[in-house]
Amino acid sequence: MSFAAGRAWLRALVYFVVCWLLAAATDATSLLGNRVRAVDGLWWWATGVVLVVAFVGYWVIWPMGTITRGRVLHTGWASLFGVAWGVSEGALLIAVWTVIDDLVSTAWLAVTICFLLFGGLTAVWHALYWDVRVAPEHNIAEWDRVKVAFVHAPFLVVVIVHLARYGQGRVVIAAYAVALVGASIAMRFPPPFDRRIGSRA
Repeated sequence: MSFAAGRAWLRALVYFVVCWLLAAATDATSLLGNRVRAVDGLWWWATGVVLVVAFVGYWVIWPMGTITRGRVLHTGWASLFGVAWGVSEGALLIAVWTVIDDLVSTAWLAVTICFLLFGGLTAVWHALYWDVRVAPEHNIAEWDRVKVAFVHAPFLVVVIVHLARYGQGRVVIAAYAVALVGASIAMRFPPPFDRRIGSRA
């Protein structure tokens, strides 16, 4: 089936809006301030780890298990999509974390629940909708477990731990933007006006 880029962008934009509506409804947007909690001496190291894991995972490892089916790279459009995708999915994670953090008093338990819940929901969302109706064909099946073990899981862990310790949504948003710009470029996400056949939609 042909890939309809315009419809893919529209479906993605609807998802992005929903992410931000949920962030606003849960007051997750309050974590986007400069300093919600005190910054300690480890902050620079912790933030550096988050960004390095995002870069290595989504700019180095993830592309190795990704196919493009001959799609032409439009760096600007792919980057724009990646930024929108990243800041929105980051906002959604913050929304989920905000709800869990309000309900669970133990930090390590809140981190564990958030990791399992958000990771599980994201996996189902991608399997049933995102990778079927939005993203062009890009997965190499043999790499799925590698991506989960060495990209998705480590990234989610360091992001949630940073969020739990410092409560800084801006770091989460920045990390997700770095990660998903890398993914969008690697899969060569097409511009909305691209009418070439690339994969399903």
